[in-house]
Amino acid sequence: MRASALFAILLHLAKELFFYLTVRTYDTVKFLFHQGLRDGRKKCPALRKPFLAYSATRLARMIRNQELTSEELVSAVIARIREVEVYLNAVVDDRFEAALEDARIADDEIAACNNIPKLAEAKPFLGVPFTVKDCISIKGMLAEVGSEARRGVRASDDAECVKRMVAAGAIPLAITNVAEMCLWIESTNHLHGRTNNPYDLHRTAGGSTGGESALISAYASVWGIGTDISGSIRLPSAWCGIFGHKPTPGLIACKGVVPEKNLELKFTLNVLGPMARTAEDCIGMMKILANNPSKLRLDAPINLCTLKVFFCDHEGASYVSAIQPEVRKQVHRVVDFFRHDLKAQTAPLPKQENIARHQEWFFSYLAAHKFPPLKLDFDKPENSWDPMTELVQLISGFSTRTNVAICVNLLDEFYRKNYAKCLKSYGEFEQYKQLIYDLLQNDGIIVLPATISVAPFHHGTLCAPPVYFGFSGLINILGLPATMVPMGLDSRGMPLSVQIVAGYGQDRLTLAVAKKLEEKFGGFIPPCPVW
Repeated sequence: MRASALFAILLHLAKELFFYLTVRTYDTVKFLFHQGLRDGRKKCPALRKPFLAYSATRLARMIRNQELTSEELVSAVIARIREVEVYLNAVVDDRFEAALEDARIADDEIAACNNIPKLAEAKPFLGVPFTVKDCISIKGMLAEVGSEARRGVRASDDAECVKRMVAAGAIPLAITNVAEMCLWIESTNHLHGRTNNPYDLHRTAGGSTGGESALISAYASVWGIGTDISGSIRLPSAWCGIFGHKPTPGLIACKGVVPEKNLELKFTLNVLGPMARTAEDCIGMMKILANNPSKLRLDAPINLCTLKVFFCDHEGASYVSAIQPEVRKQVHRVVDFFRHDLKAQTAPLPKQENIARHQEWFFSYLAAHKFPPLKLDFDKPENSWDPMTELVQLISGFSTRTNVAICVNLLDEFYRKNYAKCLKSYGEFEQYKQLIYDLLQNDGIIVLPATISVAPFHHGTLCAPPVYFGFSGLINILGLPATMVPMGLDSRGMPLSVQIVAGYGQDRLTLAVAKKLEEKFGGFIPPCPVW
């Protein structure tokens, strides 16, 4: 073996060992520190109105049948938000009074209706409130995206997805917290602070849609809409124990997602999708948001026994995997269910080591397609701020930007300056993409871990950023649909999940599998008692 090859192996081993040790050490130290009076678990207040635990689908039916009024539901959700907000810090802006007025109008419409089935068809979620993350426009409400560059900015119109929800009878209620410019997997920014996980207040709710996942998990939102460019729906969903679906790109209009720059990027990588406590609600919202829902065939029967099931239980590590054993186990629980209960064909995913290349491929994808620099999203002229200068100012204590936003932009610039290398890397990615597409076609799925661990303690994702993104970011550049499915709680009481991926345009497969796994393994488990 040549010395250069041996050095490369040792370097790779050292990197994997470093990630493993930093992740485990940080988790262990923080866990030991937060014991006794400092324990952040079981702090989410008990739910005293059990109907708030119902699905949006069930609540809509109850409202139509006049078993529950929309005003009662909206009032209860508002009260619940106020009860948990002191613990979670999830809400950026609200329209509580306007929502209550919308609820009264919905109740009047139902009372005056003499054809409820027709009303149910036209407005399937009449009177049911929903929330959205702080990058999805609701007219008159804040649209800051957690950035000082947009402080005080308000939306001039509703986003297209909000318009579709309102047309279906749903009521917008609040805007929720995000990472600065949606560029990280923890929802922390200088404008609105840090969002906490309802299962353990010392842990992250995820990002960039962390405010949304925290509210839904704590029964303070019935359901919501997120965006996903590298896991921003799926990671918060996994870490807060709910369902989240990243659709195939192009299925849902992104108009009104701010800032409205890098539009081509939004059409290819960044997608809108549902977040809810049940798979049923994710399916219901997809029918509303999709440009052409009939083409998705979400209600068509699927024989899950005939699916080809591929799986991977590590992050592409060659020597030392940083994945927690309980996280890895969930993949095998699902695969065993398909293999033994459904008698489906199962096999390991080929080329698993390529998962470790997701960061290189993600930024190479941006450079190869000549997308505008990410820093343009900060609503400043291209040359008005430099990430390296901002890094120096951050160290000096004078920067108004978060450390992770600066670092992501530094990575973006680094890869763009190595354009020839990016093109070579992108060519290798295209070969891998074709392999995956050939494997999945219209009858294959991949079972993956959600990420390497349950929700980390705050700032824990900074210990090993590349390994947290692997299973989610790769799916975005592959352009595939994926659904996060809750699988119970670990030994410390934190949510466990798996990610189900399918072929291009096969959203119905991931959602059908999610619904089946919910039936088999129990689905969402709340962070608080329900009285």
